[in-house]
Amino acid sequence: MLARLDGATGRTADLERQLRTATDNYQLYAKKQEEARIGDELDQKKITNVALAEKPIPQRTPSWPNRRLIPALGLFLALFVSFTIVFIAELLRDTVHTPGELELLTMVPVIATFHNNRS
Repeated sequence: MLARLDGATGRTADLERQLRTATDNYQLYAKKQEEARIGDELDQKKITNVALAEKPIPQRTPSWPNRRLIPALGLFLALFVSFTIVFIAELLRDTVHTPGELELLTMVPVIATFHNNRS
């Protein structure tokens, strides 16, 4: 009796293992079948996973170099640097050229001026 019970227990364990394997195989097969069905429907309807948001537009002009912008920026930069150099030179000079400048610098009125006419 004990031997039959032991044999039945082993047979039950084998049957349970076979059942689990068959169940796993069935679920895998069902999943693959569903994926294939979806793929076939997409192929029949010509639907793809990628869609264009808008049509590409060919560019008619080169994006760089911009033939109008470069000379304009060069002119602006040249003027800016030139005026900056002149302004700094004017601030740093230590000479007086006119009687009005002398009056502003010393706060004293100019009475006479001397002109050197060596030509």
